[in-house]
Amino acid sequence: MPARLRQLASPFSRYWHILTEVPGWPDAPFRRRLLRFIPIVLPLVIAGAVLIWRFALQAPEHRRLLGAYSPLLGLEAEVRDLRASAGAAPEVPDTAHASTLLKSADEASALLARLREAIAAQDWLFSFQIGEPSEPAPETPLLQTLPVRAKLTPAVASPESFNQLLGVLALFSQQSKRLDLMRLTLRADDKGKLQADLQLRLTLIIPPATAASAALPESSATP
Repeated sequence: MPARLRQLASPFSRYWHILTEVPGWPDAPFRRRLLRFIPIVLPLVIAGAVLIWRFALQAPEHRRLLGAYSPLLGLEAEVRDLRASAGAAPEVPDTAHASTLLKSADEASALLARLREAIAAQDWLFSFQIGEPSEPAPETPLLQTLPVRAKLTPAVASPESFNQLLGVLALFSQQSKRLDLMRLTLRADDKGKLQADLQLRLTLIIPPATAASAALPESSATP
């Protein structure tokens, strides 16, 4: 049996002596050979440990997170598609389009207040801040946009918060007036409570008489 073990160990012994050779000391003791061997094997051990950690520990966790957040990734992709496909408003809105446009900032506030009540019925909180209306573009003299910054948070944190959020966001497209979702940012705190930051855009229609008087020079508008 010992002869068999020596026969099996013979190739490894050869490699051991090659890797641990001490120049000028062919019969160096085991301790000196071990000191020569450590700088060779240590990087290999570290590289192996990194590979084991990456493929045995990190990769499964990465796949689990991708599966858990795949609905969020899909929602972000939909938002990017909406932003890419968002075109300019029609130059002269027809009757069908005009019925979906707001006529004043007060009407916009009332619309958002009704939306807040509908969102509250689904146990979410909706806060918003209306900005200053933009100047009409030359190609759309009868339209101006009204930017709105808003925030959505669940009234009570729940594992079902994300599924509820999808239903809440559907309310924005169910309004009778035009309400464009320009940007959506999702985040979660340490306890997993979601928060959605939104950038909305409302479109106001300017009465033709107002638009015409605003386009006239000051000297012509004043008799």
